[in-house]
Amino acid sequence: MPHDNLILSEIKKAIRKFADSSMVDLDDHFLHKFEFQVFKLEDVLRDTSRNIPPNKWSYYRIGLIKKGSGEFTTGIYKFKATKNTLVVIPARLISSSRNWSLDLEAYLILFNMDFFLQNNIPHQYIESKRILSSSVQPYIHLTVEQAAKIAGIFEIMLRENQRNDSHKAELIALKIVELLILSERLFEEELHLETNLPVV
Repeated sequence: MPHDNLILSEIKKAIRKFADSSMVDLDDHFLHKFEFQVFKLEDVLRDTSRNIPPNKWSYYRIGLIKKGSGEFTTGIYKFKATKNTLVVIPARLISSSRNWSLDLEAYLILFNMDFFLQNNIPHQYIESKRILSSSVQPYIHLTVEQAAKIAGIFEIMLRENQRNDSHKAELIALKIVELLILSERLFEEELHLETNLPVV
C-alpha cells in the first residue's frame, strides 16, 4: 500500500538521521500520522546501520523474532532478543535496539488508541492489559508452538493490510486484541503476573 511504504520510508529515514542521538522523540519528526502499521522488521532495518537509536513514541509496539538476534534496551531492561522472543514496548517508554543480525526475520506492529476507537473497541479495554504497562518485563521467550501461534496472527495482519476493502481495519483491530489476550496469557504464565490470592 502506498501509505504504508511512505511510513516505512519515514521510519528508515529516522533510524538513519538519529543514529547517533542520545534520545529522540519520534512524535516530533513524523510528517505522516498513522494509527496502525505492520511490518517485517528486516524491511525496517534494510539500508540502515541495523541499530535503532534510543527513542520514545506514542505507539505501542509488539514484535516477534523468528530468526536472528538483536540487543534491546527498554526502560530499565537490557536483553538479547533471539529466535522466538516476544517483545512488548509500551507507548512513550524509551527503547533502543542494536546489533541486529543480517539473518534477522521478525514481525513488528505499531498501534495507538485511536486505531481501536475508530474500530469500536473501547480504549479502556486495551489500557487494562498489564503487558502494556512499563512496570512489566517487556519480553519473554516462547516455545516453538507458542511462537508459531503468535506468528500466525502477525501473518494474518500482514495479509489483511494488503487488502483493499472496508473491513480490513476492523479485522486487524480484532487480531491485535487476540494478540494482546494471547500475549498477556503467555506473559502471566512465564512471569507469574497474577495476583497471589491469600489461602483461606
